[in-house]
Amino acid sequence: TTTYGNDFMGGAAERSASAKPKQSTIPSHPFDGTTSYGAEFSPKRGDRAEKVVRASGPVSGGHFDGTTTYGNDFMGGAAERSASAKPKNSTIPFHPFEGTTSYAAEFSPKRGDRAEKVVRTSGPVSGGHFDGATTYGNDFMGGATERSASAKPKESTIPYRPFEGTTSYGAEFSPKGRGDRAEKVIRASGPVSGGQFDGTTTYGNDFMGGSPKRGDRAEKVIRASGPVSGGQFDGTTTYGNDF
Repeated sequence: TTTYGNDFMGGAAERSASAKPKQSTIPSHPFDGTTSYGAEFSPKRGDRAEKVVRASGPVSGGHFDGTTTYGNDFMGGAAERSASAKPKNSTIPFHPFEGTTSYAAEFSPKRGDRAEKVVRTSGPVSGGHFDGATTYGNDFMGGATERSASAKPKESTIPYRPFEGTTSYGAEFSPKGRGDRAEKVIRASGPVSGGQFDGTTTYGNDFMGGSPKRGDRAEKVIRASGPVSGGQFDGTTTYGNDF
């Protein structure tokens, strides 16, 4: 048995009453089987063009006109030429062509003076006097600039104390000594001889209790190689018995 079978096993639920009225005021009419779309938008088909079958061989006979629609409709004389818009009598006086522009007349190109070419001598320079002066030395050579006055007051109101050389961290958080250092373990370079080997571990000493527990093992089901014969078949299932 299950919780569902014990608590909810009972008769069928009540069926709600039909909302259909017993007497209908809608008059009875035969079913036409047509729709508004079918009545108003009946399908229409256009005329089918005749199939054009091309000849399998060369076309022979008949007369070829050699004319086109363009040649028949637009074949004629040249179009009329529009009259010239140039007046016959001009009021502009005649002047010779000077060949100048406003830019060339007002902004004529100007060139600066060309510097003389400096030819370096191929050998050492001899003679002459070397001044050894520079523009910086001639213009900015003078005395030292004035030194600004010190902003430190001559008389201080802070009392004099000796320098202790300590900080807040050093005074409050004095260093603590280190813990005991473990002795260094030196491994033997050769095989270890002598002594007794217990052969136990921390896990074995602390967690070694009885043999590990195992659940009950289900019996092995061996399927028959051939058809099953004999015995009675109930034909029931767990679902059928409980629900």
